[in-house]
Amino acid sequence: MRKTLRVLNVEDSEDDAFLLRCALEKGGYELEFERVETADAMQSALYKRHWDLIISDYRLPMFSGPAALALLKETSMDLPFIIVSGAIGEETAVAAMKAGAHDYIMKGHLQRLIPAIERELQEAIVREERRKAQEELKANKTQLSNALEIAHLGHWEYDISSDIFLFNEQFYKLFRTTIEKIGGYIMSSAEYISRLVYPEDAAIVRREIQKAIQTTDPEYGQQVEHRILYIDGTVGYITMRLFIVKDAQCKTIKITGVNQDITERKKAEMALRKSEEKYHSLFDSSIDAILLTQIDGSILDANPSACKLFGRTLEEIKKIRNVDLVDTTNPLFHSTFEKNELLRLFQKS
Repeated sequence: MRKTLRVLNVEDSEDDAFLLRCALEKGGYELEFERVETADAMQSALYKRHWDLIISDYRLPMFSGPAALALLKETSMDLPFIIVSGAIGEETAVAAMKAGAHDYIMKGHLQRLIPAIERELQEAIVREERRKAQEELKANKTQLSNALEIAHLGHWEYDISSDIFLFNEQFYKLFRTTIEKIGGYIMSSAEYISRLVYPEDAAIVRREIQKAIQTTDPEYGQQVEHRILYIDGTVGYITMRLFIVKDAQCKTIKITGVNQDITERKKAEMALRKSEEKYHSLFDSSIDAILLTQIDGSILDANPSACKLFGRTLEEIKKIRNVDLVDTTNPLFHSTFEKNELLRLFQKS
């Protein structure tokens, strides 16, 4: 099956263009072919359709091969550009190649044309795949960077052989500072620990680094919390997640990780713990009998005064409902107590 080849030919000679077409058709191609001989005509043709390659003479009355190559570069189109000329010296040909031409062929040696075209078409495919891969990688990096920023995650890498930490910009935002204030993206492990880790937690960071270096598990991963120093000297908390990269000899060569600021969460947890401690202190020391109950009357907790009043252990009280603690059929209950005055009930829905 003949392959379709879309060729833009920069050539002033109709005869030479005819010979070129014959060579291409003989090489097994079904042609979509257009000849131009001026800059305006070439520029118009470039945007008219998609071309597979450009074949250009070197010298034309009102145009030239180098000028055609420069025009192509201005469009940012990545098309194979082959010079086919009958009057070009070796130095001129080398200069054209340095300028970006992919090959040059003498008009008297058109047998070289088909192999050159097939090679350059394949190279164009490789370049296009590489370009797409680079664009995809760039897009993925952008997405990752955005995700890290949204999640307030600071990424870092530690190269063991050089003892150097490498940080991203979000990492510094986590510490409430900037790359400019810190002095760059990299620093030694000793500098990182002394400048950004809370002194009493420095041993935690050193221990985790050593564990990651010494582990024989290639899938090793760890998560640990420790305190940090913001750039203003105040204390914060982070969760550090780290992973390792090993070489062929199973030696750890790099540690990578992400840090997440959990300061607000830790503050909330500490405030809740203090509130609970205060509640339990008041609950346990109150001289009033206090029960913590559900709406259905089941008892969740009782303070020591309640246990003393009812003559039961906490375990015994929690097995019964609050209304069963008092014999409401006893006349003494009605003459001496009002049920709601006997017990202070803290109900929990």
